[in-house]
Order: sequence, then C-alpha cells, then structure tokens
Amino acid sequence: MGVCQKRQKRYPEALQDYQKLLELDEKNLIAITNIGLIHYEQGDLNLASSQFQKVSKLTPNLPKINWLSLSPKNWVESLALLGRLYRM
Repeated sequence: MGVCQKRQKRYPEALQDYQKLLELDEKNLIAITNIGLIHYEQGDLNLASSQFQKVSKLTPNLPKINWLSLSPKNWVESLALLGRLYRM
C-alpha cells in the first residue's frame, strides 16, 4: 500500500503504512528507504538524511550511496538493488 500511496503523493498515508511495517520489522530497509524518499520529496532533507543514514548503518558491507544526489530515475534502480539485497 505504501508504494501506491507514495506514487499518488498521499504521503501521510504512505508514512503510516511504512511506520506500521517498521513496527513489525524495525530493520526493514525498503520501509526505511521509502520513508527517507518521502521526506526528500516533501523537501525535508534533514529527516530524509537521517533515514538514509539508518540504511547505511544497517548495510555496513554495501557501498555508501549519496541518496540526496541521485535523480528520481536512479532511486528506482537503487531501490530495486536494495530490495534484492534485503531478500538475501
């Protein structure tokens, strides 16, 4: 649901869904990343950055990504990679 709501720019609902997901799994990289992307899209770079730092801390063996420098097109590719890594 969060993905659909995010695409429709229904950010409060998407954030709620991702927060519920984090209640079940506080290390869910997809939820944390999407929360960061929502904050970024809303212009709150501090909150976005804090979420992306959480991802970095949870994935110490992965190359660090400067999410705030990526274009939205690259986010999709990066999220797809993150999703594949999370399922491993």
